[in-house]
Amino acid sequence: MRPVPPPRLSSGFTLVELLIVLALGGTVLGVAGTVLLQNIRSSISIEQNQQALNELGRIAAFIELEVSEAIAISRGAINPCNAAGATEVFTLSVPISDITARPIQYYTTGSGADMVLWRCGPPVNDNGTLDLGANVTPTAFPLGFQLEAIAEDKDIGERGESVRYTLAVPGTAQSLSPKVRIRSNRVNLSP
Repeated sequence: MRPVPPPRLSSGFTLVELLIVLALGGTVLGVAGTVLLQNIRSSISIEQNQQALNELGRIAAFIELEVSEAIAISRGAINPCNAAGATEVFTLSVPISDITARPIQYYTTGSGADMVLWRCGPPVNDNGTLDLGANVTPTAFPLGFQLEAIAEDKDIGERGESVRYTLAVPGTAQSLSPKVRIRSNRVNLSP
């Protein structure tokens, strides 16, 4: 009789087993990669939205400070900086003395993605105060690019005591619509 040879021990995986493991591993990595990519895109979108809201808040705080110092809010004023193609949002009258005031006008230029919100009026000093000198030329500077600001006549409060305006980033859902009150009790709504 012939001796029975000892059973052969497997020395590795078969080709079929390796292909199955590679296919399953590839599927798992593909799904994991897709989920990771969606999370990255979502994080970027959230960060961009937060940056837009932060920018809108910064601009709204700047406008609120100037509105609170005004003695009147009006519409239809001439543009002290003579900006071509400007659309007025509103104009503030900021007192220099008990009898005189200087205008600060907020206006937009362009449209859609090219819209820019501007401020025209007395220059702002390094310490944040307005340069209300008698011979100071009004200056214009952009407050925000791709930014729309709208104040309807109905949003300029009764007797001019407050203004509600909307700051928005065109093409997005990012907007703020604050209502700001004038501190002064010497308020007149100009036509």
